[in-house]
Amino acid sequence: MSDGVVGEFHLDEMEDPSGVEDLADDVAAAVEEIESNGFKFAQKKGDLLHFIKANSDDSFYSTTDLRDVLKVASSLKLGVLEHEDLLAVFDRSNDMFEFPVRSYRRPASRYRWSPPQKECDHDFEGSEEGDSFHLTGENGEVCIEFSTGTPLVEFLYSIHVVPRMRRSRTHSVKVFGNSHEGKSLEFEKARELVDRLLFELDAAHGVHITTMPRVRRLIRLPASRTPNPPEVRFPKVRVPREVSALFSFAGEAADNPPFMFLAYYQALEYYLPHAASRGGLKAIRRELRALTFDDKSDASVLRVLNCIERNRSANEEDQLKTLVSECVREDVLHEFIASPENLKHFSKGGAKLSIPFINLKSTSETLAIQVAKRIYALRNRIVHAKDDPKYAESSVLLPRSKEAGLLDKDIQLARLLAIEAVIDNQG
Repeated sequence: MSDGVVGEFHLDEMEDPSGVEDLADDVAAAVEEIESNGFKFAQKKGDLLHFIKANSDDSFYSTTDLRDVLKVASSLKLGVLEHEDLLAVFDRSNDMFEFPVRSYRRPASRYRWSPPQKECDHDFEGSEEGDSFHLTGENGEVCIEFSTGTPLVEFLYSIHVVPRMRRSRTHSVKVFGNSHEGKSLEFEKARELVDRLLFELDAAHGVHITTMPRVRRLIRLPASRTPNPPEVRFPKVRVPREVSALFSFAGEAADNPPFMFLAYYQALEYYLPHAASRGGLKAIRRELRALTFDDKSDASVLRVLNCIERNRSANEEDQLKTLVSECVREDVLHEFIASPENLKHFSKGGAKLSIPFINLKSTSETLAIQVAKRIYALRNRIVHAKDDPKYAESSVLLPRSKEAGLLDKDIQLARLLAIEAVIDNQG
């Protein structure tokens, strides 16, 4: 069930539904217009009209009030453009972008504002409670407004944005271009302005308000499935407190896939120095055991010194390659990547994440090296700003983006690597 919303009505929960024949002529015409835009009228209950989106498996209703149905129909008739990633629309009837917003600390309608005097001709009277404001940009080129959401937004996103008790609509941020000058405002420009406003409200006033993703991207790690209850044992594995805390946090970050990935990566990162040192020691021992080693030969001694120097200058990616190669069992890694549910995701043509794919048939790189390169590239996409020239080829991976919803398999892979690292570093 969605957080604090109404509109989640199932058919078997409705009693005495009313049909379209019970509606006034203008309302019935509005219902027909809404149906022509991909919605099916379900029923009238009290003052609410409920619709189901056509060709949708969703069992939830889009809902509008009788007093708003004409406005909704009018907006849909003139054309509405919805964003593919955010809950956001461009309403041609108002020449306006609208972004529903959510506040996790307290309802957005409960904040009070003291904005400057309005300097444009947009219709805005504010409210006696002071819970809204309208701001005009320089030279009047664009306006931005924080106020009660429109009937259209309430209808399109009922299950996301309508308060449970319907005492008031949710708030939204609206962006208006300068239509008098014939200038149309592009979505990315409107989104940038909304982001700037919400940043300043948070940074300057401690008011945390966010836009809303179209899909809540939850990552659920698959539980082990056994026919019988699993047996538990007295814990034998020794886990550093830091690693244990990171594992715990990862489990709590189900609605923030990049954070979940980073938590497992940080648990893995804990073991990087030790793995790098172990790799260096292995290389040194190899040189010392070589049949050609001669402690009186400068060349032999220099080869040992070079091993030490390479280990000391190894960067984080090289350390990760060593860790995966040294600490992760190859058969376990191969089994995970090659499993039917995972193979397509990691292969060429799999999830579009702009990171290296994995080729199980590669003869130029081991599976461990390929996995380390992929994990490190994904880590860079999450933690590095996209204007850093070093990482210019791939932009930052944002928490609420569509890409974030593709991370489930890579999160499971990072988790597996961290578990293997813990097991390998016992004793």
